[in-house]
Amino acid sequence: MMTPFYVGLALVILVLGIGAISGAHINPAVTFGLWTMRKLKTVLVPFYWAAQFLGAMAAVVLMGAISSGSFVINFDQFTTFSWAIFAIELVGMAVFMFGISAALSRTDLKDTSKAVVIGMSLTLGLVVSGALLPLAQNAAVQKYQEEQANAAQQTQQLKDQRTYPREVYISGATLNPAVALAVTEKTNSQLQNASAPAQKAEKMYTRLSLEVIAATLVGAALGGNLFLLIGYRNKVEE
Repeated sequence: MMTPFYVGLALVILVLGIGAISGAHINPAVTFGLWTMRKLKTVLVPFYWAAQFLGAMAAVVLMGAISSGSFVINFDQFTTFSWAIFAIELVGMAVFMFGISAALSRTDLKDTSKAVVIGMSLTLGLVVSGALLPLAQNAAVQKYQEEQANAAQQTQQLKDQRTYPREVYISGATLNPAVALAVTEKTNSQLQNASAPAQKAEKMYTRLSLEVIAATLVGAALGGNLFLLIGYRNKVEE
């Protein structure tokens, strides 16, 4: 699928458009990663985070207005924690942040080239995490089936209650806590038909959760500082 490429291309355009104004800080995890690398002053972090999540909330309001109020996110899943989702978000974010660090370290690259590298790093991070997602989903489904093997089969209905493991309801990594706020998990009806809209009786759970926040922040710190470590070792060897 071309979705990761389109997302990366959108980031290229955003970096080119606002990079000179704010440094293109549109991802709370990237902001945190740069802070751990000592590339950003501590006093600026809360302001960047506030602006990023306000932007995400504005997107939710806009989508709700366009959909005549049918797009309403739910935070009931916020405190749930899946190690599989955590690992997927962490690996994808680490790849993304490594690419950002590499682009920013190259003083010989023009701004346009840096924007392209950053955008394609996001694409690569989404592709890597997307490749891991089916493995996590298959493992979750197998575990679920084993747990339900001795249970009586019931007729599936469109209810508020989830039918499958949570890993099945996500379509991919977000690699951005602010984006996760405005993105929802699939519903039971959407699992049956990908093009079908969610039914009115179904809740639309936001992708923002503890594992997404923790994974993206840790992944950004790992990716950025891994690049610094590699660069430091290369200098020492020289």
